[in-house]
Amino acid sequence: MTVIAEGVETKEQLSQLQENGCDEIQGFYLSRPINPKKMVSFMKEYAKH
Repeated sequence: MTVIAEGVETKEQLSQLQENGCDEIQGFYLSRPINPKKMVSFMKEYAKH
C-alpha cells in the first residue's frame, strides 16, 4: 500500500511523516494551488530539479 499525506504545510510535518514511512505528500509545503494555465511551465521547471 502506498501512503499519501494530504495537507502538509510545514517542514516539521514532513519530517514526522518521513520518520513514519509515508511514501508521498501533497500540500502547501510543496506548492500553493496552481492555475491550470500555468501548470505546463510549472512542470517543466519542476523537472529541472
